[in-house]
Amino acid sequence: MAKGMIRLSEEGGANQCLYVDVKRNGRLFRIYSVHLQSIRFEPEDYRYLDTVSKSGKADLSSTRRLGGKLKRAFIKRSEQVAKIRAHAKQCPYPYIIAGDFNDTPSSFAVNQMARGLKMPFVKKGLAWGVPYNGDFPNYQIDFIMATPSLILKAIP
Repeated sequence: MAKGMIRLSEEGGANQCLYVDVKRNGRLFRIYSVHLQSIRFEPEDYRYLDTVSKSGKADLSSTRRLGGKLKRAFIKRSEQVAKIRAHAKQCPYPYIIAGDFNDTPSSFAVNQMARGLKMPFVKKGLAWGVPYNGDFPNYQIDFIMATPSLILKAIP
């Protein structure tokens, strides 16, 4: 049985993936716990978004700053997903991938990670839950997915 970390960021920090092999009822499986790249909005970014939503007036330099942060985060998450999928491909057991994806259900990162996996909350009809309740629009950013051979139960 193995355990370890997949380094997702050269800087270290919170964006990493931990994994552990678990034996239950004589069956081995792996659990990956992920925390993918956040957008890293700062207070000034939230203030700007609030101002734009109230006044409808955008400022080009602030909009570019936010666009750059979004772009960097999208690219970083796609790279992180590729690392996790490559690691999981070598896993000799069924596995579960769960955690904070910092992205929406329709995003590239979530869809690439979910490729070939099942998502119990989608199957149960609870796919559009809102586990994140912060300042930015409230979207589902936390996910659980598993190899098809595992039986997971979504409990509302």
